[in-house]
Amino acid sequence: LGRDGTLYFNDFEGGALWSLAPGGALKRLGGYAGLLEVGATTDVAANAPVGVAFAADGALLVAESGLGQLARFDGARYETIAGTKLGFAGDGGPASAARMSEIYALGVAGQTRFVSHGDVVRMIDPAGTISSIAGLGGEIEGPSTPVPAGEPVAPGSRPLRQVAGLVAGPDGSLYIASLV
Repeated sequence: LGRDGTLYFNDFEGGALWSLAPGGALKRLGGYAGLLEVGATTDVAANAPVGVAFAADGALLVAESGLGQLARFDGARYETIAGTKLGFAGDGGPASAARMSEIYALGVAGQTRFVSHGDVVRMIDPAGTISSIAGLGGEIEGPSTPVPAGEPVAPGSRPLRQVAGLVAGPDGSLYIASLV
């Protein structure tokens, strides 16, 4: 939800981003599967967008599952801020040089961004450094044991499966929706 009350949402199959103004006006911001236009543009081109969120400065963040990238759109410029191509690499380095698998979820807390891909949640700090903070990566074999409600979990100590949601609480805690 934008500062002016406009609702922004994604169309995964159509590769498009949309806005719905408080007065009911529906607008296609842009996007088309398979193409990504980076640079000065007023059209947002997204490859399988799975989530949108707002950065602290009001820019729209777009999680592109098809490219394993996180993009930023400020209304005039569309740029990739995390991910270079599909894969997994780059922990401890710049997010702009990291590899990410298909992204499943996006969350924002102040200047910090969170993305899930594969079975890992990664954090991009305000300086642009990416690091894995939850999940073990890889495939999970057989049934898993659920974590009791309210029990803290140390980073990297539990496998995750198909992270579908990331939400930051008012106290800075990160809430993760996963099949495990």
